[in-house]
Amino acid sequence: MWRKLLLSLLILLCVEGVQAEPSIQAFFSDLDGYRFSLQSEIDSPSDDTRLKPFSAPILVEAEFQGFSSWEVRRNDGGRLRLDVFQMTDPLGAYELFTLWPELTPESDLVRMDVPTGAFFSPSEAIFWRGYYFCHVRPRAGSRLTEEIVTGIISDFVEVIKTENLLPVSVSHLPEEQLVPGSTRFYLGAEALSLNEHFPEPLLKEIGFQDRIEIAFAQYEPGNHSLFLVGYPTHALAEDYLIRLQNRLQGFFSAEGVYLKRAGVVIGIFIGPEERARDILLKVEYTAKIKWLYEKKRDPSAENITFLGLITQAILGIGVFLILLLGAGLVTGLVRYEALQRFPQLTRRKEMVRLGLERSDLGE
Repeated sequence: MWRKLLLSLLILLCVEGVQAEPSIQAFFSDLDGYRFSLQSEIDSPSDDTRLKPFSAPILVEAEFQGFSSWEVRRNDGGRLRLDVFQMTDPLGAYELFTLWPELTPESDLVRMDVPTGAFFSPSEAIFWRGYYFCHVRPRAGSRLTEEIVTGIISDFVEVIKTENLLPVSVSHLPEEQLVPGSTRFYLGAEALSLNEHFPEPLLKEIGFQDRIEIAFAQYEPGNHSLFLVGYPTHALAEDYLIRLQNRLQGFFSAEGVYLKRAGVVIGIFIGPEERARDILLKVEYTAKIKWLYEKKRDPSAENITFLGLITQAILGIGVFLILLLGAGLVTGLVRYEALQRFPQLTRRKEMVRLGLERSDLGE
């Protein structure tokens, strides 16, 4: 019975943790100089025009949680439109961020030098921070300035403390000769199908059911394509490498397709063998740890920790003795009061005498 109760409690805590994830509105009160007015919101993926250019299947793959559109009034009188896509995982927000330029080829976005991923043009700007992908537009008849967008992004970074950590596959893309702005990130087959460079026979064998991730970039000269597929474990990566190799048997391509496994990452390069050797040689898997807080180092930390343990032990013993003495005092007072009210409790029972005489014993 207690196991069922414990399981129910854990489920309730997990559900509460998911529901407690704050929406973007929770941060607005900390943003000075802006007033936000909600215009519309959507809580499930659909083909609603407000969610364009993303299709419902892509939003499902990205674990879409909600959409909200806001009118933003700045203290200087300027007005903006802010559209926010909220995901259940930062990877989904990053995927939408990388797909936007591909799905809106008419835009003239250029990358911004700010403390988070961002693109800017006079007609729109996009950025991602933690669970949120944001699209900023100017009021009709006006234009954005880089100064305004930089200020908005800086303010959001200040209040949303979630770190923008790049996915494992993206962080292992070789940086040398990478074509600027060519990086893409995919979490599902629907999004990956947008990429015309990915070998079609591998779509069904790549392993999306095992919650993989795929990074893509192009490299100069020749804009040759590199896909890095990240798997949860080394064993899965090794297993899928064999599957992909078997799947490519008999596949004809105008360019060569070359594979390499490095840890939990499989590299798929499409291009001439010479360039494949050069690029895939740079694909090396290293597990990275990033401290999310500043870890202070103190040479005497070990001594302090040891003394702290002794101090805590002494304090614990002292508290235990005090509690023990208190319990004894309370017990004594209760007993004294009981004896005062019921004196018969103190009477001793009379001795039982059998009344046997020696004559009774047969003498």
